[in-house]
Amino acid sequence: FNTAGPNGINPFPKYATDNAGAKVPVYLVQGTNDELIWCVDNDGAVDARNCVTAQFYDSLAPEYCEGQGYLRVDYYRGATHGDIFWNSFTDPTTGWFYVGSAFERFVSQAFSRTLPKTCAVNILEPTWKSGGLGT
Repeated sequence: FNTAGPNGINPFPKYATDNAGAKVPVYLVQGTNDELIWCVDNDGAVDARNCVTAQFYDSLAPEYCEGQGYLRVDYYRGATHGDIFWNSFTDPTTGWFYVGSAFERFVSQAFSRTLPKTCAVNILEPTWKSGGLGT
């Protein structure tokens, strides 16, 4: 069993860096009813006891938070593993794929180096569930 992130024992670097040695921004997306990459909320709460993504975020936070880098996780309430992609890649106001989505904003700002140095954990209502938009 490999503990997620820099607390794990593995041969990989503990933090991803760019050519200048700066930490690369990290954007995580997770459903709170994901039984594949285990993250199942416990009475509405997501934490390291019941979510691998929370373990990973918590392991990165000491090196990213307080103005050191960009670390964000969006949890989609009740979303399954199959729903995660669609929620982060769909603009909830228009239903358009990619354009205006959270992922498109992250990628655009990351490549233009305009992401703020901040950490955020967001619990969001999904715009996409297995049945489609708004279901």
